[in-house]
Amino acid sequence: MRTLILKTEHYVSFFDYCDSLRQLLLRSSYFVNEQQQNLDILFAGVAHLQTTTSFDGLEIYEGNENDKKNIAQSENLDLHLKAGRKLYVLISKGWEYYVVAGYVKVSVNELPNSQTSIAMKKDWYNPSSR
Repeated sequence: MRTLILKTEHYVSFFDYCDSLRQLLLRSSYFVNEQQQNLDILFAGVAHLQTTTSFDGLEIYEGNENDKKNIAQSENLDLHLKAGRKLYVLISKGWEYYVVAGYVKVSVNELPNSQTSIAMKKDWYNPSSR
């Protein structure tokens, strides 16, 4: 059985990826009481990506043994999983995608559209922080 981490009907997009930090950021922006809100989904310790660039509604689960068998063709998958990473299954409109990462963190913020929430990198986009 899969463990549900997040379910949203919002449009979610592949917002940012930092290879050197091994972090992937998916983001959904929407308005609440005329104030922009971002739903940020940050995967850290990313070792494998098998995904699309946008989702019309999204469910994220921690994968199970059957899911691991589905992507077993990745020669290093067992190595990554044994190193403490987890398999995350992303489902949108019946399609399944996969991310192997150390963890996933979901947060809500009010950052501008141009600003990432990836650690360290967010200061690169904010001149006032220098």
